Formats: sequence, C-alpha cells, structure tokens
Amino acid sequence: MSTFWFVLAGLALLGAVMLMYLDRARPEPAKHSRSEWAAIRGLDYTPAMDSLEGRWKRGVFDEVEDGHAVEVAGGLYEGSQLYLFDLRFADVVETPGGKQSEQVETITILALQRPIGSAVVFDLRSETSPAPREDEVNILGAVGRFFAFSDDLDVARRVCDRRMVAFAEAAPEVIEVLWSEGDWSFCWLAETASANDWDDAIAALARFSSLLRVLPPDRPRTAPTPAVHDPGHP
Repeated sequence: MSTFWFVLAGLALLGAVMLMYLDRARPEPAKHSRSEWAAIRGLDYTPAMDSLEGRWKRGVFDEVEDGHAVEVAGGLYEGSQLYLFDLRFADVVETPGGKQSEQVETITILALQRPIGSAVVFDLRSETSPAPREDEVNILGAVGRFFAFSDDLDVARRVCDRRMVAFAEAAPEVIEVLWSEGDWSFCWLAETASANDWDDAIAALARFSSLLRVLPPDRPRTAPTPAVHDPGHP
C-alpha cells in the first residue's frame, strides 16, 4: 500500500514540474510601443506635439508646470477627437543627503472632446490623488471608489445618479482621476498602466463623457440686435 502512495506522489510531482515548464515556455503577449499601438487602431502618432502644451489648465495640468506632451497618439474615437499622450516634466526631489536634484517624471493622460461643453466643473478623484486646487471647487462626497468635486454642488448632485455611481464602481483601477474642462474630458492614468490598459481606459473615458451630458451646456453669447432707425420718427 505504501508503494502505491509513493508512486502517486511521484506522479503528482512530475505533473507539477511539467505544468511549471509549460507555463514558463508559454510566450508572453507582445508589448507594443505607442506608435505601434496607434497604427493598429488607425490613430496618428507623433513623438511630440507642442500645440497640446498650455492648452488646458485643470486637473493634472494644474499640478504640472512646464510639461511637454510626448508620445502622442491622436485621432477620432466614435466621431470625437481623442489624444493619448505622456506629459513629461522635471520634478525637484530631495536626496537623503539633503540636496535637491531634478528628476524627469511622466504622467499618461487621455483626452476626449465632447460635442457640447460646459462651464461647470466636475471631477472624480481617487483617495490617493490630490484634490483640486481651485478655491471655488468643493468636495461633494464619495462616488464609488472616487470622491466627487465640483464648483456647483447642486448640479453635481444631479450628475451623481445611479449611472454615475455604477460607472465609478466599475472604472478600471488604473484610472486615478477623471475631470472635465470645457468641452473636453480627461483621465489621469496610474504609473502601472500599460498598453493593455489603454483601450479599457478609453472606453471608460467615453462612458464618463456621455454621463456628463447632463451638465448645463455652454451657450455662446449672442450679439445684441442693432437698433433699426425709422426715418419717420425722430
């Protein structure tokens, strides 16, 4: 009987070794560069785009000074302009010896244009992300795994309906911050985000943008109607 259990244990060990070998021999998924990723999806790629620098003011752009837009993939996503790019900037860090040195940092950002913009600010920020620095933007409360901020809390309460809560609970973990500015929506991706996460983040940003349709739209100012002079009246 002991011989049977000895043979059985040996077979189990052999099977475990074979599984480890097959798992190690399995090829890893190909890691695409930003340019390859863009080409596969019909987007344009450029190593740098100066026109994106200084274009927006809120969110990560309020946290980073003198950032440079690099590794830019852009094009249409479901009829709306999309940009995926890295914001590269120099950050001053203090070494253990008390000296300061510059370190190059990179933040990955998604930007998606909406058909109609709004002057009302609405942000979803994870608990580890910095709060908005604008004095007029206040916290509304927890929404899923995020906290909501707005400069009009009455409007923000209407935005945070069941659909927004369900979205916030299911949003990919690599998304740190979602925010609005004018007719654009943005998301700030975690440092761990890879090419495999970009598609999921784009789909999530598109969903976030569609939920922002309830924001009061911007209405262009109309020029005053010129007075018509009637020659029959003084």
